[in-house]
Amino acid sequence: MQPMIDKLNIFTNDFVIADVSKTGLQCKPGSVDLSTGESKDVHLFTDKRGTQIQGSKAYLNTDKYNVNIDGRGLAITFNPSKFYHPYELVNDMDKVKRVYDYIVNDLIKQSFNFNPDTSLISRIDLSKNREVLYPISEYKPLFSSLNGKRVRRQAQYPEGYMTANDSYGIIFYDKHKEQNIYTGHNLMRGELQLKKGRVVKSVLKLDSMPTLYKEGMNYLNEVYNDSLNDRLFRNKIGNCKQLELDVITYSQKVNVLKALREQKSRGAISEFIQLMTPNELTIDELSKIMIDVGIEKSVRSRNLNKYRTLIHQRSMLINSTNKTLLEEQYKEIYTKFVA
Repeated sequence: MQPMIDKLNIFTNDFVIADVSKTGLQCKPGSVDLSTGESKDVHLFTDKRGTQIQGSKAYLNTDKYNVNIDGRGLAITFNPSKFYHPYELVNDMDKVKRVYDYIVNDLIKQSFNFNPDTSLISRIDLSKNREVLYPISEYKPLFSSLNGKRVRRQAQYPEGYMTANDSYGIIFYDKHKEQNIYTGHNLMRGELQLKKGRVVKSVLKLDSMPTLYKEGMNYLNEVYNDSLNDRLFRNKIGNCKQLELDVITYSQKVNVLKALREQKSRGAISEFIQLMTPNELTIDELSKIMIDVGIEKSVRSRNLNKYRTLIHQRSMLINSTNKTLLEEQYKEIYTKFVA
């Protein structure tokens, strides 16, 4: 499954404010040196009516996007997915474009003028949500065995892992706990953060929204996978050699279930489930496969419950402290987020 855009920051130093009184901007004054009385205010902009705005920054925070103006220029920050759902991610570039167009039009109404097509992408976060077998905290030994490449900060915390520097970051964490919700499943989010414009251009080979639309989500998936593979997994797990991963594609799984149903009228789904490991087949994927094969709702529901029980039983057989679990978790995370 493709990654989704979790955060975008758009920057330009070529902008005009027609009437600052219509923008909704707040101005934060600069610090003052009490020994001299000197203010650290900088000139932020002058609107078309001649009003000069000085301070450390001017900002506008809304429930859909944020605007920040400082001595360098104007920055717009937003999460396109939150326009559609509080935590599920959007992997449709047309929807991303609609969100950006909405923000641009909304700002134009409020007296902001800038070229949305030549403004630069100064940050982009790419994310994947994956249902995993264990509570996220139980992956701590796995993440402890991985050493991020060219990073200054590595952090373990109860429900996640981060490897990062000022320009680049990779984070895995419990999305349900962040949102204070629980759906009955263990939902892990893996984020790739490109935090500076030069890094965006170096890694993605693009720097504007039109070029982002052109490349599309499949391209972002390649970048996401390559980046995690290069900077985090790097063909090894601690001192263990990376497992050989035979990845079965979604279409292959659909074809296997179709073939089993043609061979037998009863028990095809149970046999299909037995062929797969939990790393190769998630609950959500099994549900989609059965829909694509044309299995009726009541049969789908019954078999999903059976598969949840099977996953739980399999997990109870594994000693959580041994190398077997570490290798299983490695294969699971690698397969679900990178392969």
